[in-house]
Amino acid sequence: MGRSRRHFPSWFALLLLFSISSILIADEKLALQVDPGNAPTLRQLITVSRERADIETVRSAALQQKLESARGEIDALELAMVAQFHEVLKVPSARHRVEIFTRSTGESALGTLLDHQRGIVITTADFAPARPTKVVLVKLSDGTVFRGHHRLLSKLDHLRVIQLLDWKVVDGHRPEKFDKAPVIGSFIAGYDRNGALRTGTVSSNVRQAVSNHTRSERSSLAVLHRKLGTEISKRNTGFPRVFETDLALSTPGCGTPVFNSKGAVVGVAISRASHHSTLVIPVSRIWGLLKKPGA
Repeated sequence: MGRSRRHFPSWFALLLLFSISSILIADEKLALQVDPGNAPTLRQLITVSRERADIETVRSAALQQKLESARGEIDALELAMVAQFHEVLKVPSARHRVEIFTRSTGESALGTLLDHQRGIVITTADFAPARPTKVVLVKLSDGTVFRGHHRLLSKLDHLRVIQLLDWKVVDGHRPEKFDKAPVIGSFIAGYDRNGALRTGTVSSNVRQAVSNHTRSERSSLAVLHRKLGTEISKRNTGFPRVFETDLALSTPGCGTPVFNSKGAVVGVAISRASHHSTLVIPVSRIWGLLKKPGA
């Protein structure tokens, strides 16, 4: 069998033509001296090449200008959205966003005041005092301070639900406003530890997630499974069903309430999934925990 004839792709031919044109443009005099008889044709080719280059330059400049304009519009919309969130969240933030301190160590963490009638607060597992009788101090965003004891209601990986004993209903606070878990693409907002408002969108639906904590070689659950020759499953870690967001919260920022664009609480940030994403447990899931027997 004879060899098949090799066919060059069309883009190669165009590249070759462009290369030849560039050489002719760069050294027009030399090209004319080599073949003086074809001078008119060469000049025409060079003129056409220059015109095309000028057109592409104009198009590139126009496209760059459009891109810069679009970036400016996006930045302006983002600033307007953040400003709008600030206005919408003034009252909800003051009602739900709290900072919790322990009197003995002085350590603090962010939390979510979920129920103003019963004094129920959500905070992170790494912080929540282990002894129910330990005195805690809760500071609301509006400056209101409560001191008293607490009891543990529910215990999940990365999450603690506590009730403040001897809680007094805070005057001026209206009934809580909650909403179901938002859909993918919905705008949401939360606060970092320093009080900075972070905005983002929902990137995944409610799903079961595995805790990084229970994957640790040092966790008691991991040690037990290693001795038994088994693996940690999603069901026995106690990690709740969550949805993922692109809120860039710091680890100390976990525990903050997460709001939708209407100012309703849709969940509590409980863990960072990465540097640019945060896991949020839906508030409906938390209410389900509180309704369990013994809660």
